[in-house]
Amino acid sequence: MKTPGARPIALGAVLSLGALLRLLEYLGNRSLWLDEAMLALGIGRRGYLGLFAPLDYDQVAAPLFLWAVKTVSLIGGMGELALRFVPLVAGVMLPWTVWRMTRSLGGPAAGLIAIPSTEASHRPPGARTGARARPSLRSG
Repeated sequence: MKTPGARPIALGAVLSLGALLRLLEYLGNRSLWLDEAMLALGIGRRGYLGLFAPLDYDQVAAPLFLWAVKTVSLIGGMGELALRFVPLVAGVMLPWTVWRMTRSLGGPAAGLIAIPSTEASHRPPGARTGARARPSLRSG
């Protein structure tokens, strides 16, 4: 016999766990990785229009991502927490977005299955990826 409230509770638990793991990783305030530092240098040294030009050190990122990080860094400084805030917000939103899209295509159960599948497919794992100062949806 199915419990009517089981799916919302499961969804809330999975989304909350993902957000909590990302937040804990973010608050750990680890030093920037080399690729994050190279991207941060490009963001810090340039104005908004300069972020349309090719980035230094062979870095690549979407202009809207760069602008968002630039805005946060102007408000919060060039520290690790400020630089990683935009990826944190995107990482927290990712499981919910995947659930909404998958649910509309395959139904409620498919949505619940898609969230852990998405989390497990990241290298490094999703919680760490959502707390890095660079776009994470790339191959390799």
